[in-house]
Amino acid sequence: PVTVASIGGLLAVVLLVGWLVAAPRRSHPSAPLNIVALTSFGDVIDAIISPDARYVAFVRSSQGRQSLWIRQLRGTNAIQVVGPEAVSFYGMSFAPDSSSIYYVVRGPEPLARPAGMLFQIPALGGAPRRLGTPLDHYPVVSPDGSAIASLRADYPAPAQSALVTVAADGSGMRT
Repeated sequence: PVTVASIGGLLAVVLLVGWLVAAPRRSHPSAPLNIVALTSFGDVIDAIISPDARYVAFVRSSQGRQSLWIRQLRGTNAIQVVGPEAVSFYGMSFAPDSSSIYYVVRGPEPLARPAGMLFQIPALGGAPRRLGTPLDHYPVVSPDGSAIASLRADYPAPAQSALVTVAADGSGMRT
């Protein structure tokens, strides 16, 4: 039979566990925060860090032209992976394995398109690939690297917008 003493004992255990979980912890002082400049350019307008925390990619904007750069976080020199063009970068994202960067560029045809175009480039440089998918904003790569999601404005009709997904190669756009 359930007695007052057993209910009281159970209540005491529950309160003790609750107190142990919710009680403030004494934290150990952490090491001092060390902030280090990753660039000295002064014209960086966007940046992302790779999933493996080995690289930082960033966009520079100067005199109406933008370019894409990458730097190893433990290194000192940044390398340009996409040269300056009269375009606007509208977001970028690393592939989950950090091997490539997906990015959206707005600009004139045939390089891009005014509403935005999806590109991919190997993280350490190479030829950019225009994937042929019109996207407007930041590409978000799925955890397995098989799909990309983004926003399309004025789609499927003017004054409307839609979340779209495409395969990692830019094919098969779905809303």
